[in-house]
Amino acid sequence: MRLADAGAMVNQAILTKNNPLGDVLYGIDSTFLSRGLNAGIFEPYESPALEAIPEAFVLDPDHNVTPVAYGDVCLNYDTAYFSEDGPQLPDLLAEAWPAQSSLGCWSWRIRPRLHRG
Repeated sequence: MRLADAGAMVNQAILTKNNPLGDVLYGIDSTFLSRGLNAGIFEPYESPALEAIPEAFVLDPDHNVTPVAYGDVCLNYDTAYFSEDGPQLPDLLAEAWPAQSSLGCWSWRIRPRLHRG
C-alpha cells in the first residue's frame, strides 16, 4: 500500500491497528515515531542486524522499530553575504507546519549550529 508520506502512513496504521492492512510498516521516520509508539502499533522484534547499527541510531530501546537508514539535512549559504548584508539567517527559516515537516519540528535543534560558519 502506498500513502502520501510518513505521516499519512502512521495515521492509517493507527486507525487500522485492530485490523491491520499489512504485516510490516516501512518508512516511518523519527518525526512520527512517537505517534506510532504511543498508539501501540508495533510489536517488539530485536533484529540480529542491530549488532552492526551504531547505538545512536537505535531510537527505541524496546526494539519496536529497527533503523534502516538515516539522512542529513544541509543548509548551504554564503556566510559573507549574511555577515555584510544581513538579515540574520534564523529569521529566514520558515517553520509554517512544524508538526507536518520533518525539518520543521527538528529545526530548533539545528538553529544554534547555523552560525558556526
